[in-house]
Amino acid sequence: MRLETPNRKCGKIADDSGFNTNHEALTNKSGLGERPRGENSLKAGLRVYRWLRQCVSGQPVQSKAKRISLWEEFSANRSTFVTSFGALVVAVVLHVVLPPYISEPPFAVFGCALLSLVVNAWWGTMAAMLYCVMVLAAKIRFHIEPFGLAELLWNFVMRFLFLEIIVVLFAIVRRRANSLPGDK
Repeated sequence: MRLETPNRKCGKIADDSGFNTNHEALTNKSGLGERPRGENSLKAGLRVYRWLRQCVSGQPVQSKAKRISLWEEFSANRSTFVTSFGALVVAVVLHVVLPPYISEPPFAVFGCALLSLVVNAWWGTMAAMLYCVMVLAAKIRFHIEPFGLAELLWNFVMRFLFLEIIVVLFAIVRRRANSLPGDK
């Protein structure tokens, strides 16, 4: 059985180990999975996940574009990183200085969303994690309420989830803007 999306068919399943198989080759007539020799279940699951992602999104499983290193990405977008990190530091300082009923998340949202929109979602997620760790460290260092372990962890997780939603939304905007025809 092949999965099909409107107006496009799913291609071959490919993974990094060089195995290229059709979806039909993953299952035999008895319904038991058949894996190429030397492939563990984690690789097989990753291969199927990439294939499903290709089918749903219509994007290629493996990009033909040359991947650049993290240092090259950082060097190419240095001013974006400085601005984003500055906004995150301002948000943490305001979190420490201002009373708890005044909100500082717009600065944190700006720092994470800017990286997600200009560079990519990975850097936006790292900025969100960095901000959450900085706020946690500031709360512990300056004894800011709430100071119970459960409250600290709850606030850490909720703050990260909030920022991660923003990162994902801006990553979608970036991907859609890059896929528009026009000036390329």
